[in-house]
Amino acid sequence: MCAWVWVLQIFQAIWVLVAITGQRWPSNAPSFLLFSATLLVMNTLICRDLLGMHSYSQMEATVWDNVAVAGFCTAAATQYLFIFFGPAHYRAFGAESKHGRPMSQNLEL
Repeated sequence: MCAWVWVLQIFQAIWVLVAITGQRWPSNAPSFLLFSATLLVMNTLICRDLLGMHSYSQMEATVWDNVAVAGFCTAAATQYLFIFFGPAHYRAFGAESKHGRPMSQNLEL
């Protein structure tokens, strides 16, 4: 099962690149979120079963599960916001770069 998680994480990295470079940003976001949820389940199973978390008490195992869920929620929300709002920032920087001015001139100290 550990090898499958590595394969899924590599696929997730490829999916991020597709989402970043693709033109259909909103349509990529739900699929990416669903795939991230699958990774959460796989990583939780590995932490509990393969790394010895099952030998901990129920309370400690619950804490590790909560940490995994909190990490997933934070990462998923960040990635989801980046997918929706990333193109606007990219276009803003692209519009500035067409004028031929270095970005350092736009900074105010």
